[in-house]
Amino acid sequence: MVAAAAPAIAASIRKDPGINGWVLVRPDSQFDLSRWRWTYRLEIDSTGTGGRSTPDGAPFGLYLYDTEDAKAATDASITVWILGDHRKSDQITWSSSPGHSQNWSGPSMIGTQVKPDGMVYTGYRWTYRGEIQLGKRTQGRDGVYRVFLDDFHVRTNYFTQDSDYRSTLNYWTERTITIDGDTQTFQRREGTDGAYNASARRAAPRPAQARSTSPSGEPTEEDEIPLQPTVC
Repeated sequence: MVAAAAPAIAASIRKDPGINGWVLVRPDSQFDLSRWRWTYRLEIDSTGTGGRSTPDGAPFGLYLYDTEDAKAATDASITVWILGDHRKSDQITWSSSPGHSQNWSGPSMIGTQVKPDGMVYTGYRWTYRGEIQLGKRTQGRDGVYRVFLDDFHVRTNYFTQDSDYRSTLNYWTERTITIDGDTQTFQRREGTDGAYNASARRAAPRPAQARSTSPSGEPTEEDEIPLQPTVC
């Protein structure tokens, strides 16, 4: 009898320290006539709606791998870092969207931080209040077992970008959890500049673009930061 081969996808799954999985980030923009500036909104969704696939074929969601020998997982958090200093001006507020679990408490604005790309970001943190049951593993269609955390689905208000970064809108998603006393953290960047490459030269703030207009007086497309949905 010939044994069935394991799904090929299992060999290529990305595994990072702690909370793994994928979320869909949907950006949106609209022009604020009162301030004559583009405004932006970010929606972060772990539920997987939208018909997109993940980079490694694993499911959308937030989950843990390789928990067979672990005894406790606590202090889970998600921190979203948005480019610029939004503490006093260009402030950002967040609201829950359909499917978001109340076990994700927050956010709390935790201040600013210079990220590995050399630019200043403002952080917003959610902490997980639910029990993480390590024995409750779910086997996916790829044959891999995962321990899922509850769904995460939030979005910002429409905000103006920091004047130091008028032409750029990057964001980092940082995930932290403590497993058997060991705190595990990793982060990914997406947005205008795409994924961060540690070997790349540290970026400097981009100059603000001029407020150009069309002959009709309407804002032109070049004033708007081009953004696309990303999976991160």
